[in-house]
Amino acid sequence: DHVGQARLASLTGISLMATWAWAGHAKSQRWPLLGVPVDITHHIAAALWIGPLAIVATTALTALAPGDLELVMRRMSTVAAGAVAVIVATGAIQTADSSAADPLLDDAHGRYLVAKIVLIAAMLGLANHHRTRLAAMFHADQQPASRVSTLRRSIVAEFAIGVAVFQGRD
Repeated sequence: DHVGQARLASLTGISLMATWAWAGHAKSQRWPLLGVPVDITHHIAAALWIGPLAIVATTALTALAPGDLELVMRRMSTVAAGAVAVIVATGAIQTADSSAADPLLDDAHGRYLVAKIVLIAAMLGLANHHRTRLAAMFHADQQPASRVSTLRRSIVAEFAIGVAVFQGRD
């Protein structure tokens, strides 16, 4: 049954995300009972933002008709907006829970966090750029190859930045 398979896949995914939390710094923070579930939630939200970017860049842009692509992109945008809100909230909680009391720019971890924030801001800028390009494509009801190609490169760039941000140490 599909519901059982979806539940099993969700449980497996959450378990995999939990390995990062237990292997990373979340369990060593001041409040590990808060840090571990927050870290799991942070990684799930990141996956919900970055994963669909890969699908759109590799398949959806060329395989879907304009109306279907618009629907996919609107749904992806809604999920991504929620994911970004969760990433920001959980990142703030993780920073508050961190045992480091040094000012942000005085240690390597603080500088790393600032770099992540700058890269995420770049991703959000690209996402806004995508929304603008898509609106033009959908209003014209056409997908000229050059627009699709440019959009694909931009989405791949957003994906690459996301991978760089989220693969690094937390």
